[in-house]
Amino acid sequence: MFCDRTFGKKKGCAAAFYLLVVFYLLLNVISQAATHYVVTNNPSPVAPYTNWGTAGTSILDVVNAAMTNIAPRTVWVSNGVYLLTNQIAVTNAVTIQSVHGRDFTTVNGNRLKRCFNLSHSDAIVDGFAVTNGYINNYGGGIYANPGNVYNCLISGNTSSNDAVGGGVYLNNGKITNCIINGNTCTKVGSNPEGGGVYAGGVSLVTGCTIFDNVVTQSIPTNTQGCYGGGIYADGSVVISNCTVYNNKACQTGTGGGVSLRNGTIIRNCLIYNNFAQYRGGGVWTYCGTSDAYIQNCTIVSNTADSNNGGGIMTQSAYAGFTNFIENTIVYFNTGGGDSNFFAHSGPPIVSYTCTAPAQSGAGNTDSDPQFAARNSGNFRLALGSPCINTGTNAGWMTFDLDGHSRIDRFSGMVDMGCYEYLPQGTIYSVP
Repeated sequence: MFCDRTFGKKKGCAAAFYLLVVFYLLLNVISQAATHYVVTNNPSPVAPYTNWGTAGTSILDVVNAAMTNIAPRTVWVSNGVYLLTNQIAVTNAVTIQSVHGRDFTTVNGNRLKRCFNLSHSDAIVDGFAVTNGYINNYGGGIYANPGNVYNCLISGNTSSNDAVGGGVYLNNGKITNCIINGNTCTKVGSNPEGGGVYAGGVSLVTGCTIFDNVVTQSIPTNTQGCYGGGIYADGSVVISNCTVYNNKACQTGTGGGVSLRNGTIIRNCLIYNNFAQYRGGGVWTYCGTSDAYIQNCTIVSNTADSNNGGGIMTQSAYAGFTNFIENTIVYFNTGGGDSNFFAHSGPPIVSYTCTAPAQSGAGNTDSDPQFAARNSGNFRLALGSPCINTGTNAGWMTFDLDGHSRIDRFSGMVDMGCYEYLPQGTIYSVP
C-alpha cells in the first residue's frame, strides 16, 4: 500500500527499499561512531578509535575524541593499568566504562593529578579502580560537578591544601556500588571535609562500602576542626544502604564516620568502629537551614576521644529546624558523659530508637539490642531482640542492608536498625 500510494508499484517499491537501505547504513555508521575503544597496547591506533582494531592507548585521547560530538557516547576500556599525565575531563554525555570491571582495570593518577573531572549530568565513570589521584583542592580521585560514579574502587587518593573530598567530590550526582577506602583529605588550617567522600547539592550515595579514610589538618588549630572521616554530606543528599567503618576525623575532628548538614538523610546504613578526636564518633548531624534525618541505621562501637557523642552528636543552629532520629540503634559507643547520644544544641526528635540512656519520645528503649555476634562484627538482630518489630513504618522502606524486604510480612512492622531479623527454622512442604 505504501509503494502504490507514494511511488507507484515496482519503481516506487524499489525506491522505498533503497531509502530504507541508506537509512539503515547511516544509522549503523552513527551508532559505530558513538562508541570508542581503549587498550593498553596498540601499534596502530587511529582516531577517532571507533573499533578495537584502531583503539587508542590513552583514555584521555579517546575521551577527547568522543567529546567532539555532543550526542551521548560510550568509551570502552580494556583490562590493564592506565597511568595518567593529566586528569580525564568529561564535559559531555560520555560514559567511560571498563570491559571487565574494577578488579581488572585501573586508572592511576601517578600522584600528579586527580584522575577524573566530570562536569555533565550524564557523564558516567563505571567499573574502575581509581587510585593515586592528587589535587590541591576538591576531589583527589574524582571530581563530579555534576556527574555519576558506578561500581568503582576509589582508593589511595588525596586532596590537600583547600581540601574537600579525599576520594570523591560529588555535587548533583550519584555514587553507586563503590568501595571507597584509604583516601585522605588534609588541609592547612580550618575545615577539611570528607576523607572519603564529599557530597553536596542534590545527590545520592547508595550501596557503598566506605572505610579507612582520614580527614585531618596538617597544621592543627584550636578553633576549627575536621569533618566527616568517611563522608561529609551537605544539602539534599541521601545516603542509603552503605557500610561505613574504621574512618577517622583527627585534629579536633567531628563526625568520624559521617557528617550530615542541612537537609541530608542517611538510612539503612551500618556505621561502626569510626573515630573522632573531638565529638560525634559515628555521626555528627547539624541542621542550619533545613531538617536532617537518621533513619533505620545501626551505629555501634564508635569513639569520640575527648568529648561527648561517641555514637551520635546533634546540633541545631536555628529554631524551626530539627534533627530527626528514627528506627535507629545507637549502642556500645564510647565517649564523654553521654557516650552513645549527645544533643549539643536544639533538642532532636528521637523515636523508635534503641540507645542508652533512653531518649524521650515515642517507642524508644534502652534495652540491649542483642546483636547476633557483636564481637565478630555481626550486627544483625538475634532472636529475642527488643528491636524486632518495634519500629515505625514509612513509605520509603523497601529493602534492608542485606537486600531483604524491609517490613516483616507477618507482623507488618519494621525492625529498628539497618537489618531485618530473619527467623531461623526449617520449611516443610505439605503434600
